[in-house]
Amino acid sequence: MAQRRPAPIVAALVLVTLFAAPVHARWRLDLEGGAAIPVARVNLGNTAQTDTAVSTGGSYAIGGGYGIGDWFEATAQFQQSLMGLFVIFGNSLDLYSFTAGGRAYLLPPGRFRPWLVTQIGWYRTDATASFFGGQITQTADSFGINAGAGFDITVTERVSLGLDVRYHNAFQALDGFEAVTTMFNVGLHFGE
Repeated sequence: MAQRRPAPIVAALVLVTLFAAPVHARWRLDLEGGAAIPVARVNLGNTAQTDTAVSTGGSYAIGGGYGIGDWFEATAQFQQSLMGLFVIFGNSLDLYSFTAGGRAYLLPPGRFRPWLVTQIGWYRTDATASFFGGQITQTADSFGINAGAGFDITVTERVSLGLDVRYHNAFQALDGFEAVTTMFNVGLHFGE
């Protein structure tokens, strides 16, 4: 007689509880991926010859929030964007940020919810550019801000999908580095 294994049954119960249980979630975990688009050229080394175009690159973010009522969330996010520089040899620009702020919903709880967001915090840029006759590497830490909009579409009471578009400004990094990120979002919702 074959012995039954309880693992598939337990896994099925956990999945049903996680993704189908109706709750009014207060906590959320956001997993995002998409593109980072620079707004302006980058100035490395504060000289005219290092005023360099930056190409679009990939970006990912991990964030979260806590719902304060039905209309507002306190939020925090870590993001990394990896962009390239349009010059001759091995070049890169990485943008890191850890920011906190708030998200305001424009519609009451429902299947489709547009929102506005703004966050402030720490930004870091790591840039390397190779030129004829040398290479410039520059790292800068800066206070910065991001602001944007997006929407969530509820898939289940525990999962939402959405889009997150933000403008980022690292005020003192590379003479005020600016970028726009466009991210696809998977939100996981917890708590009551």
